[in-house]
Amino acid sequence: MKKTTIWIGVMLLLGLMLGCQGTQATTTAPPVTTVDTANIIDISSANDLAAIEMNRSYRLVADLDLTGVEWIPLGNGSQPYLGIFDGNGHTIRNLTITDDHDGFIGLFGWAQGIIKDLTIADFSIDVDSASMILAGGLAGRIQGNVENVIVSGDIVIESDGSNVYAGLLAGQSDAIVTATMAAADFEANRIHDIQAEGTLTIDAQNIAYAGGLIGKIYNSIVYNTQIEAVLDISSVGGHRSYAGGLVGHHYGGLLVGFEEYVTSIELPLSDNFICAEITLQSTGSQGVVGGFAGYSQNGIYQDNIVDASVLLKGKTLYGGLFVGEAFQGNFKRNLGVGSLAAESETDQSVTITALYGFQNGETVWTDNFYLLETSLPIASDFTGGELATTPEITDAAWYPIWMDGNDDFWDFNDIALHFGE
Repeated sequence: MKKTTIWIGVMLLLGLMLGCQGTQATTTAPPVTTVDTANIIDISSANDLAAIEMNRSYRLVADLDLTGVEWIPLGNGSQPYLGIFDGNGHTIRNLTITDDHDGFIGLFGWAQGIIKDLTIADFSIDVDSASMILAGGLAGRIQGNVENVIVSGDIVIESDGSNVYAGLLAGQSDAIVTATMAAADFEANRIHDIQAEGTLTIDAQNIAYAGGLIGKIYNSIVYNTQIEAVLDISSVGGHRSYAGGLVGHHYGGLLVGFEEYVTSIELPLSDNFICAEITLQSTGSQGVVGGFAGYSQNGIYQDNIVDASVLLKGKTLYGGLFVGEAFQGNFKRNLGVGSLAAESETDQSVTITALYGFQNGETVWTDNFYLLETSLPIASDFTGGELATTPEITDAAWYPIWMDGNDDFWDFNDIALHFGE
């Protein structure tokens, strides 16, 4: 029995690495530390916040203004934050980071605990580095649960030596996987009830993973998010680049192959509203852009709405209103509205349809809709969904006919008004 458990754990790790091309080598958690979640310590000042211990739990009892402080992220690769951090409805303003801090950048550098009920307003991350960068307003890397968090701010990263993972919330999100973990013991981390607004400007020599919410996601479940983002992404070092309104690169297939050991293999991204303007310039091997996700593998996407304007620049480009490249995914009840355009140049290859740019493997599309504006040639008769009309998307009564979204999250009157503006 023990050997079976180890084998399943090894296979989980193998699936993780296959689905995460170019990610950092670390796929297992650092040594476990005893965590105190019973005793909650109140934080009322910036000094209190900077001095928190990684294995204790805290609660904000006042709004904080970090103006004039070069913030040092809480937690890193050798010691992530493990406790419960309760924002208690309070706001941290003017977080500023200009140093690369060993590659993990945000209020938290690396967080494995629970973060909830927090607003991070007007943050500024502006970093020039030769190292790998994981950056977000909340955290560089998230491996725990995040709920009821609002972030707004701007990220500017110039990297001339390694990969960049960047999103307004986090650079990367993934659940903890260990080498001896049985499939039945795996538990995805959850990112939900999030609002994110701001800009990302990324200039990477190597691979760029950029998302309006998170740069790269695997093993995570994401739902009930509202995102308004402007992305300007450039990758010029001969490597691929991925950009999406929610996520740049997504892998959701960790449990594929373990159906007999688990109740469900699905790790869905659902009930998300995305409004994004995305410009991607790739002079490398490939640029992949989607209004929701740049690249997706074994992803489950349902009841999402995207309003996206995408501009492609470079040689080999794939773009879609929902996803740039889809591999073995399941897309159900999604709407993509917006435009796809390309800045023309010699020997350029641009591949688009409507909801996706390019797909391979067993990709399933069910009850999806789109309304696309483009002058680019469509690469396939299959567009990923049915053509919607302006009268439909501006009518609140149209959405419940085909969507099965969370009633506590969606206000279709607001969505109809959004598209009617």
